[in-house]
Amino acid sequence: MDDGSASDKKKRKRKARHKETGTVTERKRSAGKQPGAPGTWRSEPLKAEQIVPRYPLHCAVCGAEISISDDSKPHTGHYVLELERKNSGFRVVCSLHHYYSAKCECGHETRARPGEGYVSCVEGRKNDLKLQEYILVGPMLATLIASLAVRYRMSRRKIQEFLQDWTNTSLRAQGRLTGVSGREHSLYARSRATHR
Repeated sequence: MDDGSASDKKKRKRKARHKETGTVTERKRSAGKQPGAPGTWRSEPLKAEQIVPRYPLHCAVCGAEISISDDSKPHTGHYVLELERKNSGFRVVCSLHHYYSAKCECGHETRARPGEGYVSCVEGRKNDLKLQEYILVGPMLATLIASLAVRYRMSRRKIQEFLQDWTNTSLRAQGRLTGVSGREHSLYARSRATHR
């Protein structure tokens, strides 16, 4: 009877040898997609229901108010999936945020950029969490995902299934859900601590 492949037997022998000597050379894999592994992509591209223009209001150099011309073109953009309340429930809306640049009278070209906010730093965490506008999941949808994960203790797979079934929204990457629920959970915990 064959109870494993030759490579499994070699691994078991190596582990037994290291147990005797007290050294461990096994590498721990980090969570998530491993380097070199094939990625997953959207089955359908996102279709924006609305375009949200973002213009610079003031010059970054002199601080003067900037007048926007009609021929200005966006220099960057990103999609945002956001939860929208309806009388009979809710739905997820896809919007495309365009960021424009404009020239001031002083000659400087100022570009509108996505906003950034609070950074959650926890000792031992691999990456610090930062609030930012340049993200696929909007604040209301992120709050729903966080409440499903934290309050209702739903797994990442069940949250994906819930969003697919109830809102016809596909968030395929597990990392995206982990980042959203982690970021929202840390901010939720921080707000609870300050309101006590």
